[in-house]
Amino acid sequence: MIVSFHPIYEGDHDRLCAGRAPDAEYLASIKRATAVILPQGCRASLYRAATQYCKRVFPNYAARFAYPGKQGQSRLFRQAKVPHPQSFCYPDTATFFRQHPTGGSPVSPPAVFKLDWGGEGETVFLLRTQADLKRAVAMAADYERTGQEGFVIQSFVPHGHRSM
Repeated sequence: MIVSFHPIYEGDHDRLCAGRAPDAEYLASIKRATAVILPQGCRASLYRAATQYCKRVFPNYAARFAYPGKQGQSRLFRQAKVPHPQSFCYPDTATFFRQHPTGGSPVSPPAVFKLDWGGEGETVFLLRTQADLKRAVAMAADYERTGQEGFVIQSFVPHGHRSM
């Protein structure tokens, strides 16, 4: 039996968590499944349950949860020796200011500031000047007050106005 949590791919039993953690009924379905199809917006709790109770889980989100956010991606690229822009990761603004008391950038402009979450360029900002960096760090501090922390500053890679 195939259990699908994906809104487009049908299985023998279709379930939609809609961002919720799997409940007892969903766990029972996973335990009976021979395969599980996960949604794109899969929560860690659903992925853990699927991989714990079923041998065949698609897609494999292991790297996504082992290396979360843009900081995690940077760590993965370093560990895998994958070429990537020079990257400086900060779990919060306090760490940034401990390492850079004057608030200066660790790389020469142009540089890129990336909040640790978001996708498709939504939380990525080009830094042309020190004033751009100051605004970006202040924005990160504002987000920290809502519980969203972490950012990366990277060397700019010319990309011809294309997403990388």
